[in-house]
Amino acid sequence: MSWRTARRICRPTARRRRKAQWRKAVDAVAGGIERASAC
Repeated sequence: MSWRTARRICRPTARRRRKAQWRKAVDAVAGGIERASAC
């Protein structure tokens, strides 16, 4: 049962970190598309 509670505690932080990384990747891709179209 302890691993379940630990998982519950770890999940929010992991999700936040994953979202931040995903957003960074999206921003980079969007920036690349904008630059390519501007060229």
